[in-house]
Amino acid sequence: MTDAVLRPQNRMVEFLSTRLDELRGIKTQREIARDLGYDRPNIISMFKLGETKVPLDKVPALAESLQVDFGFLLKLALEQYMTGEMKQLEKFMDRVVSDDEFEIVTMARKAAPQGYIELDNGKRAKIKKVFGDVFSA
Repeated sequence: MTDAVLRPQNRMVEFLSTRLDELRGIKTQREIARDLGYDRPNIISMFKLGETKVPLDKVPALAESLQVDFGFLLKLALEQYMTGEMKQLEKFMDRVVSDDEFEIVTMARKAAPQGYIELDNGKRAKIKKVFGDVFSA
């Protein structure tokens, strides 16, 4: 068996590999390691290859260093530790929103005359159309 076959594949490993490629020439693994409080950059390679899990206490600093949403990265990190419990955790985590998603909710609440959101079928249809127009462009 090759090393590639033995390495665990999970969404964190896939994400880190992609994101680190995107940051190539912008930020080094050494800089990211320092942002997390590590002296050596090889720890970032170990995370990327799935040789070690990202410690949960490093997720906030890693999210900031990679310039990604903390909630998204936290979910990926938790998946590494809680493989069997993820179905239960996902019920909760699906209600956790990113900063951008929270901004959308805040705008909707401010626009609602009563200060909170009440949806009927007509409003749902309008919102789906707006989101479809915004996110399909």
